Amino acid sequence: MTYRKIDTRKVNLKLNFEQVQSDLAKFKNHTSMPQDDVITLMNYIDKFEQLISEENYSELGYIAECFMCRLRDILANVKQEPRKEALVKFADSMGITVQKTNGVLVVTLPMIIPTKKKAKAEYLFDPIFFAMEKASKEEPFFLKEKAMMCIEFIYD
Repeated sequence: MTYRKIDTRKVNLKLNFEQVQSDLAKFKNHTSMPQDDVITLMNYIDKFEQLISEENYSELGYIAECFMCRLRDILANVKQEPRKEALVKFADSMGITVQKTNGVLVVTLPMIIPTKKKAKAEYLFDPIFFAMEKASKEEPFFLKEKAMMCIEFIYD
């Protein structure tokens, strides 16, 4: 995979990260978001800044997945919503669909996830799992002990 080099001189990263940190710091006195969660998010932002300056894009992708997983949990807590329900909504927002068509269970993912040495499995698998669980409640389907999986890549 080829990565395009980002010219960070054109972007005032420090200002952007400081603004996000400032916005997150406002939650410190807010009762709906625990201070530990704010600190965790701020630590991710510091890590992003470091990885961008080092141009370590593979690690940056992994940390972004970790950040998103943590952020999903925090948002579910803030909204006082069960994690399972929140993940179904995130699956919808990611474009993940589960359908049963002519006896075939079809799970559609929004994009190809690149193969990499390090990945946060929960980033994709949790929303897929709960989307499949929701679909099975809407239209029950039976999965045998052995099943065949066909992966189809469709390019625009």
